[in-house]
Amino acid sequence: MKYLFGPIKSRRLGMSLGVDVVPYKTCTFDCIYCEVGKTTNKICERKSFFDVKEILKELDEFLKDYNGKIDYITLAGSGEPLLNKDIGIIINYIKEKYPYNVALITNSALLYRDDVIKDIENLDVVLPSLDTLVNTTYLKLNRPVKNITLEKILEGLYNLKNISVKIFLETLFVKGYNDREEEILKFKEFIPKYKPDEWQLNTVVRIPAYDFAKPVSYYFLKFVKDFVGYENTNIYYYPKEEYIKVNMDIEKYILNTVKRRPLDLKEILSLFDEKQVYLAINKLRSQGKIEVTGNLQIVRKEL
Repeated sequence: MKYLFGPIKSRRLGMSLGVDVVPYKTCTFDCIYCEVGKTTNKICERKSFFDVKEILKELDEFLKDYNGKIDYITLAGSGEPLLNKDIGIIINYIKEKYPYNVALITNSALLYRDDVIKDIENLDVVLPSLDTLVNTTYLKLNRPVKNITLEKILEGLYNLKNISVKIFLETLFVKGYNDREEEILKFKEFIPKYKPDEWQLNTVVRIPAYDFAKPVSYYFLKFVKDFVGYENTNIYYYPKEEYIKVNMDIEKYILNTVKRRPLDLKEILSLFDEKQVYLAINKLRSQGKIEVTGNLQIVRKEL
């Protein structure tokens, strides 16, 4: 198949039949963590890359003989699907002819445009990305085409609120980039205000475009989930390693310190292994012995 892939088991969407509507690595970003590879054609101009009739023909030919389960037909693949200006035709065709839910995976770069929002208004689910709320991190992590600013990303995300789609907002954390204190605090402020239908936390799982893009730990993602405290949050990174036991020395250090004074997160991270720190904090919070304040201070839980 030229345009279709799957159906495959998706961590986020169940059984997904993918529709790839842009040439390989044609994108508005060159994200350092991209599992598809480095962007070779970084653009922001929307085009008709393929004959839309060929895409719909291939879809019809596949579906007429397919009797398996499909949870979503998903517009995704080799680059940014919203660069294809015929995407609205594809979405409307599927919705008119077939009973399947239709989803879109997007890096959010073009959602600020009215023509894009018009094209996707019949979708069931949009899975947009927002990896950071800090401009310097955005430029280093997502490497956008020149005129796609972080402000436009946020404008686009709020544009989605004007149409009747579910929003599954994904944040992919990369070690040393968007895992800093400033990043976490900004997400704590933004996510409860934005109120996505789901906030999906992830990290580098497959081989990234640039080998310096490293994953954060599961324990960090669990810390972020609990700290931000947004009810509809799910972690989609499941490490192959076995869960490690908490280092009792770290646990004792935290408890002994907070008896006397607040403990800054940066302080304890500078003293012990990161995984162990987050594991200990998560455990002690679940036991009701400590809490983490809005400025990332660890304090004794008042009983």
